[in-house]
Amino acid sequence: MTTLATASSELLSISSKDSAACTRVLTRWKSEILPTASTDEILQLFTCSQSKEVSVLSTLLAMINDELAFITTEGHRESSVEILRGLLQRAFGQQKAYQEDHIGSLQSLFQQCSHLFGRRMSRQDGSTDHQGFHGSSMTSLEQSEHIRLSLVELMSELGSYLITRSVPVESIGQAASCICQTLADHVFVDPFPDIILASCTLVQETLAKLCPTSVELHATDLLLQLAGRDVKHCLFRNRRSKIRSEAVVTSSAIVLCCQDSDSSNLSSLQEALQSILLPGWEELVKMDSAVSVRVAALNAVGMTTKQFDWTYSPDELTSFVESKALSLFVLGASDGNTQVQESAIQQMINALNCGSHNGQGWNVPWNVIKRYFHPVMEAILASCSFSWSTCKDRVRSLEALQVFFSFAITILDSNVVTDQSSSTLLPRMQPIVECLRKNIVSEEKDVLQPFSTTDQAALTACSILGGSDTCSTLVLDMLVASSEDKIELSKDAIAIISSPREAASTMLLLSRMVKGMICNEDTAAILRRVDPTLSISTPNWIYTSPSSMATITTLLSHTSVTNCVAANPSLAWALLDTVSEVVKCCKHHLSIGEDCHEGSWTLKEESVLEILIGIVHLLGCPEAYGLSAQANEILHEFSSCFLCDADSDDTKRSLLDAHFRKLVLKITAAAESTFPWKESDAAFSAMTALLRTVEGSTVSNNFEVVAPFFMHHMSSTEIAKEGEPEEYSLRITLMSVLQCILSDKTFHSLEDVSVPKISPTDIILSLVLPNLVWRAGGLASALRKLSVATVFSLLCHMKGIAEASALHSDILAQLIPVLHSCLEDTEPSTRELACVCLSLVLEQSSSEMIQAIWETNARIVDTLQSSLLSLLDDNHNPTRLAACRALKSFLTLRSPSEKVVSSLIVHLDDDEQEVKEQVHLVLETILQEEKARDRGAKVLATANRCLKGALHTHRDGSYCSSLLGLLEG
Repeated sequence: MTTLATASSELLSISSKDSAACTRVLTRWKSEILPTASTDEILQLFTCSQSKEVSVLSTLLAMINDELAFITTEGHRESSVEILRGLLQRAFGQQKAYQEDHIGSLQSLFQQCSHLFGRRMSRQDGSTDHQGFHGSSMTSLEQSEHIRLSLVELMSELGSYLITRSVPVESIGQAASCICQTLADHVFVDPFPDIILASCTLVQETLAKLCPTSVELHATDLLLQLAGRDVKHCLFRNRRSKIRSEAVVTSSAIVLCCQDSDSSNLSSLQEALQSILLPGWEELVKMDSAVSVRVAALNAVGMTTKQFDWTYSPDELTSFVESKALSLFVLGASDGNTQVQESAIQQMINALNCGSHNGQGWNVPWNVIKRYFHPVMEAILASCSFSWSTCKDRVRSLEALQVFFSFAITILDSNVVTDQSSSTLLPRMQPIVECLRKNIVSEEKDVLQPFSTTDQAALTACSILGGSDTCSTLVLDMLVASSEDKIELSKDAIAIISSPREAASTMLLLSRMVKGMICNEDTAAILRRVDPTLSISTPNWIYTSPSSMATITTLLSHTSVTNCVAANPSLAWALLDTVSEVVKCCKHHLSIGEDCHEGSWTLKEESVLEILIGIVHLLGCPEAYGLSAQANEILHEFSSCFLCDADSDDTKRSLLDAHFRKLVLKITAAAESTFPWKESDAAFSAMTALLRTVEGSTVSNNFEVVAPFFMHHMSSTEIAKEGEPEEYSLRITLMSVLQCILSDKTFHSLEDVSVPKISPTDIILSLVLPNLVWRAGGLASALRKLSVATVFSLLCHMKGIAEASALHSDILAQLIPVLHSCLEDTEPSTRELACVCLSLVLEQSSSEMIQAIWETNARIVDTLQSSLLSLLDDNHNPTRLAACRALKSFLTLRSPSEKVVSSLIVHLDDDEQEVKEQVHLVLETILQEEKARDRGAKVLATANRCLKGALHTHRDGSYCSSLLGLLEG
């Protein structure tokens, strides 16, 4: 008896022995028999297995299946599997012809092993804790993961031997079905990754080739385990990228089995693609972090869709699947990884050209893409709009939308489509606009600089949309109800600016569309990846349609926008962005010249005014928004397009000056209420910003337009108690604006001689004096201080005017008493400014005017010099100096009392040198004036007596000596 025969006998009798004997027999087989036995001897074992009930193979299978009288150990089962695999390798691993009985033995073994595989791999309830591994709490009957892996590999090897021998499918169909069902029910949920990888290989390399009909029969069950959304542990969501990648390849192999089948069950395949696979592939292409997985998913889509006809029919399920597949190619083309992009584009071109049979070679089949334009657009828009989707999900969908917008430009605005049916492809812009706007501004947050990733993706899509003349024109047409004489916005347009959030998103949409028209590099970059030879035309939808720019400027200056800008930072930044891009568009037109456009394009005056209105409202925003510098820069750029001197550094003249009167009227007309306005009103903020920004000469030339604004808000002497803080704040703001205007050196420089000069009397009497009246409280004090500063600015300008007589006694009669009351103010700066203003007033007055005031209000005049004199003891040194200058001006017009002279001489010994010098100057002026008068003897005598007495008592007698010398001279 040969060694193999002896070993076989030992193995056949193993069932009557114990575990130790079993171990010795199996060890001998592994170490001695397998390496030395010949192929013919091993083949004889397979032949005998068919003719005998008990054979070497059946014993090994019984041991693996734990069917012996004693309980087999894990080592026994593992060795049995290794021996069986070794026998198969030695017998059938060589490529040669075999006898029929050998092939029959192989088929029989495949059937037996399929049942064994189903039993040992089945899972049942267990309490094993997998410590977070993929899988459930159920455990396999075969608890050894190594044996389970060997069993999967055993089935793969058995199947591969049958494939090379061209075994009829009918003879092994049932066994293959059993394996497929086991994989779907038990193996694909195994917690160990190597087993899952081997199972994927079993489907791809063995079952799909050996018996595709069995794979098709169990396709739904298999695909659910691979990609089912409702399956807890589907392989598409496995944490290992290698498993996800292999699962994708397996899913495509299953689909190909269904497509290659002769059965008529194609509708179930389409349903499986629609409900299971395409959503799974889409999730991987969108969200998977591994490049290999995303490439595998795109390759799977490509392999599946090569069999499609690509003849679109709206009512067919096939067309829906084709549209979804094309949207996945678009999604892949938008990927940030070059390898994924190239794979998506190549798979798309291959698939569409295979189905189209249009003889275009491997060029991009734009005619096929055109057929699916609408359904693909709708599919991408739907994925952008899912409220439950994550931020990354929406970003990837928006990136896909960018690519498809680029395709739309190619199809709608160029000549790559050979037929003339492009006009039927015009997309419905309302859902597109709504999708983009909702992704620019979400419900959870406002849009502020810098933009988030979702905002950026949506804004880039808007920019690409602006690169299409056709699409951009459709968007604007949607917003306009009538454009014959004046642009009238449609209901849709009013709806998308109905709230600050809505208006902000609309502004950003328009700004990026304009930006995309100026520079369509985003579109060009995308299309270069798809077809490097493709060239697209330069968009010029703003320049070719007179109503395009008018529609944009009408929107950005609409009251729904401007009335909310100052109160909403998101809207303010969005409006700034829109105005900036519109101004760049104007500059772009000037830089490229009119020869580049069909006909000449000019910006209508109404559009200019609307742009300026937007800028003015931006300038009126709170400083906390931080956009005033950019708004001023935009104003400068816009003005440079139309004004030759706008670039001069020594002037602040802009288009606001050129259109000042019309802008004031527009702001007033658009206000929500008539005068008086509240400080929080948008019209108030815009008006004050306009007045601060223009030159003083502009205000003086148009003061009759501005005057009502000031008069209605500042002329009242009464301030209601209940609205006191708001009223004071408003008046302080307006007083600062007035002071800003009056301090401008050009305020009194009239350019138009036909315009009457502004009377300073009117300004002081009607606007300033009511606010100089003393009232209690901090806000009242601040208002008085600012009012005195305004009077100071006005008087400084009047000082050099030839017509100084404009300051008549009627204004002096009201101004001097009010300034006099301010000398006792608690604020030192207010006292100082009151003294300075009195000095300027008195310098422009005459003795006769002072006498006239004295005759009507003697107390004020008589107490003025004593009030000024008392300020020489003020604790604020600048106030003391200002009081000296005011005294000097007053005493040149009216003789001092003896008491005043003696008090001044006392202050010649002041601690402050500057005060002593100013007092000396005052006394010197008094003595000179009194010597010139006939009635000044008493004053001079008093001065002489006091000076001689102080000569030896003062620390520095030089000032007294100087004045005594003046008296004696």
